[in-house]
Amino acid sequence: MVTFLAMLLLIVLTYPYFNRKKLLLKDRTVSLKTIYIFLVSLMLIIILGLRGLSVGIDTTAYYNSFEKMQFNSLSQTLDVQIEHGYKLYEYTIDRVFGEFQYLLVFMAIFYISVVSFYIYKFSQNAMYSYLLFILFGFYTFGFSAIRQTIAIALIMIAFKYIIEKRLIPFLTFVLLASSFHITALIFLPSYWLNKIKLNRRILLLFSLIALIIIGLRNELFSFLTSYSKNNYTEIETGGSFLYLFILFSVIIGVIYRKMLINKNENNKYFFYMMITALLIMPVTQFHPAVTRLYYYFFIFMIIYVPNLFNSIDDKLIRFIGMGGYIIIGLYLFFGKIIYNTDLDNYLFFWQ
Repeated sequence: MVTFLAMLLLIVLTYPYFNRKKLLLKDRTVSLKTIYIFLVSLMLIIILGLRGLSVGIDTTAYYNSFEKMQFNSLSQTLDVQIEHGYKLYEYTIDRVFGEFQYLLVFMAIFYISVVSFYIYKFSQNAMYSYLLFILFGFYTFGFSAIRQTIAIALIMIAFKYIIEKRLIPFLTFVLLASSFHITALIFLPSYWLNKIKLNRRILLLFSLIALIIIGLRNELFSFLTSYSKNNYTEIETGGSFLYLFILFSVIIGVIYRKMLINKNENNKYFFYMMITALLIMPVTQFHPAVTRLYYYFFIFMIIYVPNLFNSIDDKLIRFIGMGGYIIIGLYLFFGKIIYNTDLDNYLFFWQ
């Protein structure tokens, strides 16, 4: 826990110095935001990539899979029905480096680099984006769900092509993501979301669907879990707290949507992702096999939320809103995430 607390403090305490736009040198200027993002990224990569086997719920399982694969040929490695991308990644790391630690390091470099690219290019507050990324579990997700973490990073690359309206690259990266985790295919319809206009009728429809889901959540839970071989409580599969939080985030976006989109046209795409996360999350929470399906959409909140509050002119509302998200995030991170993901006793691989 001390490791993560120190990491959060460094992100916060160093930001005021780097928040100036430019650093004047002898013959050129350097963006301090770039330096800040690079240093934070490096720290996140080191902690994620150099962890020991005891850190993270499934790290040992991935290690055992890697060890077993060492005796297989390429044809044997790829002799699976789905998710060939991860198997090929695993095989390549083994043949080139021969050590499982490199698999973690390269995953960390890829994931954090993609996230940091988004923060650099789209976020109005880099520090706040990194805090949301960590406190709401997106960073710690990489300590356990390696395959889906890589898939999420690839989906984030695909999302860029939604903004650029380039269908072929979008499809390519979604399909590539599905070769690491088949659930990434749920992101395919996202390309056409930009065709939907955010008028009152559409927003009313989305709100109605959300309210129906909330009202029937217990019935849906009972119905869907009746088809599961295991018994899961609502708390074990996520509960409704986070769902209400996402709903609240969308409601704020609805209220201030004009300011949000006027600030930057690209913000509407992040708003679409939050709405989609809101609509699909209740269903995904009822079965552990797809529990984190909404992460493909919800991860864009690290851009959506800072930009949303940045678009609000009222300083008091902005302060209360941003502070509220941090308080909720601290509660989730130190009260639940750390302990539920075996991260309370962090060790580097050499310890």
